Amino acid sequence: RADIIMTECMLEAQQVVLPSHRARSHPWSPALIQAQRKKGLAANLLSILSNDRPITPRIERQFRRNATAIDPTWEIPPLSAHSIHKLAHDTNKHAKKQLHLTAELRRQHLEERRMGMVDAAASADREKALKNILKKERIKMKHRAIQNRLRSRNGPLTFVVDTDGTRRTDSEMIESIISYNATHFAQARTNGAY
Repeated sequence: RADIIMTECMLEAQQVVLPSHRARSHPWSPALIQAQRKKGLAANLLSILSNDRPITPRIERQFRRNATAIDPTWEIPPLSAHSIHKLAHDTNKHAKKQLHLTAELRRQHLEERRMGMVDAAASADREKALKNILKKERIKMKHRAIQNRLRSRNGPLTFVVDTDGTRRTDSEMIESIISYNATHFAQARTNGAY
């Protein structure tokens, strides 16, 4: 039971962090890293084409060298405007597909780590580790709640509506608030309220 709770806590902690689309953020998934690097390389080539710059032999050589470094088995067609657009579309589609699989890949990775930890640790150590994980998760949740509360969601007060229905702004608004407070708090206390 403790092992399942530990895995769930680790997965929840992973979900707290927004998934990054950068390859270095997923060291546990070589397939995703490769797909994202291919996508980035194709996007760079497409941006050169989009800026109306010609694909020079030097740029093509550099692209092929980088592509081979990413994946030696990657078959790259001769570079033309149509093939670059198709290449960028295909690599983007493949990277998105791999990104959708990240949750399952991460679950497998955490399960493997958990099994390794369970085999090596005694039951007392597991309970202590579980308590530490739960404590850290509570701290993260509290920190996130505090950040959400501190984030300003509404803009500043721009106007007030007076008792007679007129809309007051700027200095009139401040004077209206002050006069209302003066009359309100000058009243006698009745039934424990002002």
